[in-house]
Amino acid sequence: MKSRKLGALLAMSMVTALMMGSGLVASATRGGADDDSPLHMLMEKVQSNNATVLKGVRTAANFKKSQADVVTSAKELSKLAKEARKFTEPATDQKQPQAKWEELTDAMIKESDKFVELAAKTDAVQVDVKNAYKSVQKSCTDCHDVFRVEE
Repeated sequence: MKSRKLGALLAMSMVTALMMGSGLVASATRGGADDDSPLHMLMEKVQSNNATVLKGVRTAANFKKSQADVVTSAKELSKLAKEARKFTEPATDQKQPQAKWEELTDAMIKESDKFVELAAKTDAVQVDVKNAYKSVQKSCTDCHDVFRVEE
């Protein structure tokens, strides 16, 4: 009986240690000076607006009830892309031409603006809007493939 309790305690201790250790590693890889950079803060806003759009276009019922929020968030995505365009650090950090950064942010602006037009229509259909958002997401992915290279 005592042996079983000791074994269970040891197992729980190991699990706790592993969880704490992985939490420290995760926070160390997420944390750092870059988390306070203006671009990072801007991208946090992008993520928030992206989540709003994705939730809003998930189903026809969601879209019907949150169409205005979807449009507002999509407009904000375009605005944020315009703000991001001025940054030079991503091109410098990844040793890419600034023109490439501008090209990819321009693509996001263009796709976001097209998405806003479609999503704002009073007769917009959820399936069409959801499919149209894939172009916005692709513009994000294309940029991240070049400028957010995971180490």
